[in-house]
Amino acid sequence: MTFLIILLASVVGGTNTPLVKLNVSFFPPVVVAFLRFFIALIFIMLFFLFKKFKLKSPTRNLIVINALFAANILIFVYAIGKTSIIAAQVLYLLTAVFVAILGYLILNEKLIKSQIVGLLIAIAGLFILIASSVSKNDIMSTGTPLGNILTFIAVIDWSLYVVYSRKLSKEFSPLEITIYNFATTAIISFVFVLFGLTHNLSYLNNLSAEKILSVLAMAFFSTVSFFFLYQWVIKHTSAFISTMVNYFATACAAIVGVVFFHESFTIYLLTGIILIVFGAYLSSVKSLRITN
Repeated sequence: MTFLIILLASVVGGTNTPLVKLNVSFFPPVVVAFLRFFIALIFIMLFFLFKKFKLKSPTRNLIVINALFAANILIFVYAIGKTSIIAAQVLYLLTAVFVAILGYLILNEKLIKSQIVGLLIAIAGLFILIASSVSKNDIMSTGTPLGNILTFIAVIDWSLYVVYSRKLSKEFSPLEITIYNFATTAIISFVFVLFGLTHNLSYLNNLSAEKILSVLAMAFFSTVSFFFLYQWVIKHTSAFISTMVNYFATACAAIVGVVFFHESFTIYLLTGIILIVFGAYLSSVKSLRITN
């Protein structure tokens, strides 16, 4: 049972990047961000409406966390249209590396040698990936320089979000933080949507059942379902196993990218992937040992 839940969480998590990329081919990026989190928020609020769930009032620190979350989403939806699913998913594995470094700088957490080595290895992989995208500019493999740089900025933003979220873990539950994150992202992205209403609405003329279903799948499967499955994995397994879900999800996303989006592997992409994965693994193993 546990293995099946872990596998399901990995598969569902692996649909996130492909579904976002699919939807930004149908709608403007900011519309995708709004629809995803507005619908996801409705799903979550309806579920907990029957439990009479009460939210604590937001604090200044929670507002900062919400802003970081929303910024990550908005940057990512613009980035994914300019890079490959494989490259974007692999770049997010750098979160383990930067969380370790930012934890040291911001939270005074201990930084050991394996993390430093992991950082250097992962940065080497990042350099290869971006350098290759500059020379090749191939959105079907290593992606474009702009897409990868935007994704890298989103990764830094997400790493800051993870680090600062640790400060709130004693004040708010993961569910409360998630609800506020979703609501803030929906509101901010809606403001951008309203601004865009005066520009181009041509995407509304080509609505179809396929596009509507893709939006619902993005909101329900890769957002709401993944949250609940991942929280179950964290609660019923070890920190090591929960972290491995990210690696399995990356593998699933890569398969989807190759099969359905016709993306391709190059020697540079493979080299970058190997270095980033290994560097991220070294950075996470240390903290897992401490946690366990």
